[in-house]
Amino acid sequence: MAWTFTIDLALGGSQTGLTLRAALATGAVITVKDIATGFTERGAGLYSWTYASMPDAFQGDVVFYTGAIGAGTDFTGVVVKAGVGLNPGEVELPGKLGVPANGTMAADLAEIEVEVDALAGAADPLANPTSGYASGTAGSALNRIGTGQIQIASNLSATGQITVVRNSDNFAADGRSIDLPGPSANFWPNLTGATVALWFDNGLLSITGSPLTPTGNQVVRFEPTAAQTRRLAAGTHGYTAWATLADGHVVALAYGLAVVIESQQGP
Repeated sequence: MAWTFTIDLALGGSQTGLTLRAALATGAVITVKDIATGFTERGAGLYSWTYASMPDAFQGDVVFYTGAIGAGTDFTGVVVKAGVGLNPGEVELPGKLGVPANGTMAADLAEIEVEVDALAGAADPLANPTSGYASGTAGSALNRIGTGQIQIASNLSATGQITVVRNSDNFAADGRSIDLPGPSANFWPNLTGATVALWFDNGLLSITGSPLTPTGNQVVRFEPTAAQTRRLAAGTHGYTAWATLADGHVVALAYGLAVVIESQQGP
């Protein structure tokens, strides 16, 4: 049984109007090539691809390109734009929803009941006293609950999610700026002389920033004001950080999700 998968691609502002194709590859072997359906161009170099015929056992890479692969593996005229590795074990459920792994739904439920009973009979680790655990262990961390202070240190999580409170200023002087780092040294193009902007919801709100560190361990900084954050409704939004380079090229630096929290009564 095939499964459906959707992949979003951010190819950069200059990559518009492309006729993209996809190929499935396992190692050096291309199993399916020149898939031309399922692509949607969303603007500014952003595309999404939905494929409803992904083989059950497929584990490998999806390569996106322009042009067409000829007979065998003739790549004449092919320009690779992006690639994504897929492991179905990370995205599929055993047996999938509605398809019993043990032959019948009753058998699946019986197996689940056995596992739940086993867990219920196991010793509860949370019943242990928290004192006496060595520093650095989970027990030691639990023992410190209620004795420390909670402090919000950054608007950016380790996964790239931005958190913003409506009606709040986010200035670097207050330690509240949104500083987006490059994944590795010089991963982005040289940002010397570049202008950068942080877009929410495809340009509903655009915030001009600055290349804090244009080369090396690159960082771009944005300082949304209270007047700007007020324009975002509470909830989850998409964001993209764009850069217009000194040569005029427009590239997407980072994208992800931003969580906007409704502010309570304040000044």
